[in-house]
Amino acid sequence: MQLGCIVAFAALYMMWMGGQGLYTSIKNRAPMELTCGSYDEVKPNKEWLKLTGCELNVLESSYMEENGKVTELYIPARGPGEEEGDTIHVLLATDDKDLLALTNEMIQLESEAELMSYFAKYRSQLYTTRDIQGLVRYGVNLDDSDRSDLQGLDDTLAPDFVIVDDGEAPGLGKSLGLFGGGSVLLLGIGAAAAGGKDG
Repeated sequence: MQLGCIVAFAALYMMWMGGQGLYTSIKNRAPMELTCGSYDEVKPNKEWLKLTGCELNVLESSYMEENGKVTELYIPARGPGEEEGDTIHVLLATDDKDLLALTNEMIQLESEAELMSYFAKYRSQLYTTRDIQGLVRYGVNLDDSDRSDLQGLDDTLAPDFVIVDDGEAPGLGKSLGLFGGGSVLLLGIGAAAAGGKDG
């Protein structure tokens, strides 16, 4: 009985993920483009975004760790003219291997002087201005505890800040597969339960 509940939960979760993915794919046929600095004014109702001219400073990042290693960075995406201390509306989530390697080296540094020297050496990688494109996390893809942790680490985050997954795009085929697979699994559980009762 317990195994059946776990499998049913897994099937429902697959359908939830697939359903959200289908909704996102239908709603977002192309990325909505706007300047990085105008996000707060526009408050787009799309999940697939292209934000242009974003200033990204890895030194301002929050990050997630696993077994003592940084596994994901959350970099404030600022518009031109915005400064450290200004309200942050967008965080870029990335697992870029080069940036993770640099960050893992930086967190081992023991003094501010070492950090500034390291930043000067790798400035072109740690501070960039570029366009970013990806999906806003919401629903099944947004962990409320992670969001709360991030807000606790940085009091300049706006209450309604968003996390954009770097390079992610809607996946219609994958979403259909998840929804269909979950549906088939759930129907199979129902048929097995009905057969058990008949027996």
